[in-house]
Amino acid sequence: MNAILTSLFSAVMAPLKGLDPAWSMVILSLVTGVAMLVAFRYVSNQRGIKRSKARVISELLAIRLFKDDPWMTIKCLGAALKSNLFYLRYMLTPLVVLLVPVVLLLIQMEQWYGSEPLTPGQTTRVALALDKKDDVAALDAVKLLPATDDSYAVESPAMRIPALGEVNWRIRAKNPGDTVLRFEVGGKPVEKRLAIAAPDQTDLSLVSTTRVGSGFFDAVLHPAESTIGGTVASVSVDHHARPFSIFGIEMAWWLAFFILSLVFAFALKGPLGIQA
Repeated sequence: MNAILTSLFSAVMAPLKGLDPAWSMVILSLVTGVAMLVAFRYVSNQRGIKRSKARVISELLAIRLFKDDPWMTIKCLGAALKSNLFYLRYMLTPLVVLLVPVVLLLIQMEQWYGSEPLTPGQTTRVALALDKKDDVAALDAVKLLPATDDSYAVESPAMRIPALGEVNWRIRAKNPGDTVLRFEVGGKPVEKRLAIAAPDQTDLSLVSTTRVGSGFFDAVLHPAESTIGGTVASVSVDHHARPFSIFGIEMAWWLAFFILSLVFAFALKGPLGIQA
């Protein structure tokens, strides 16, 4: 499933890669807002939502009309509260249903907006963790191989940390492009994607910070690469967080996405005839 979702989202991002990240975010938020509205329409009880909203409004108007009658005011407040609870019930089901695709979308977007690729000359840490900790013999058998395409250079010997079951190296990026880190783990080959961009490159690109060994939830959280399996728990590369600003305002990319999606959704729900 991860491979399918990643391929689909990469196809969506392909025409947006050349745009400024802020404008690509605006387009994604608009498309997401419309898609969520259409989905909401079909998974929600539109008639029930409309009826509950109308009842709440009518009871609030009744409170204003009978403001000099304490008993009637209390009665109308109770009716308004009851109608509002029905409204919340009608809203809860579609929100729960739509939560899953929204979370999967955010995970995919994190691969594009969350981290910057390396740039030539930049150094960073590479870590390979094994399933079994304190296995010194297994750690000794882990190797990071030199690049075959001169894309990176290994600048430090392996630093083995038995307590964590981890081996660390320092590498330096050399030439821009998508390449792979090549390891030997117990004589078996393991690869990890490595993104290196030119210093003046502003295009968005997919950056996979971690490739996991196994585990359903770990695989869901890191969908850009397939699971490794075997004795490897994970391979990770430290990347800087991608700075993001929208119309000159610096904020987290996911916050900008939520704000823009909600603005578009509220602006378009009337023209699309959707009760929310």
